Amino acid sequence: MKTLILPQPIRKPFEVVFPYAKCIMVAVAITMLFGIGLSAYFHAMPPATGAIQMLLIAGTGWVLTATLALLFLGEKRFDYIHAMGDVKQTGVMALLPATVAMLLFPAVVPVWVPVASVALSSGLMVRKHMRLLRENKIPAWWSLVWFFSLWTTALGWVLFFHS
Repeated sequence: MKTLILPQPIRKPFEVVFPYAKCIMVAVAITMLFGIGLSAYFHAMPPATGAIQMLLIAGTGWVLTATLALLFLGEKRFDYIHAMGDVKQTGVMALLPATVAMLLFPAVVPVWVPVASVALSSGLMVRKHMRLLRENKIPAWWSLVWFFSLWTTALGWVLFFHS
């Protein structure tokens, strides 16, 4: 079998996108499970609805940030998008204990537990994101773009679904 050799301009995006795809799949799964767990606190909400809503609430900001990175970070864009997978992985792993607890004990886990896990997740991601920017020599103000993208899209979806 012959090895496919891609030219550099094409190879770089593939080297970045494929490892990132694994992080996306793990993040999507945990995020949807977290939404299923949260749906038990909203008695009229089916678990599938909770899963889809949580995916939109949590995922839209990441898509927006990646799109903005493609548009504005120039030659650093693929390095940044690749490293975003590590940041995202850190965030969803902080949600995992609360997710498991909510799935095993629906509506029994105090509501402060998922709220605290989201706060912990956000804090860990901010810390990792700041380090990522330093390591990749991306301006520190980009953290504001990232954080604003995540929280404004999340708030927008929450208001859309629950107002």
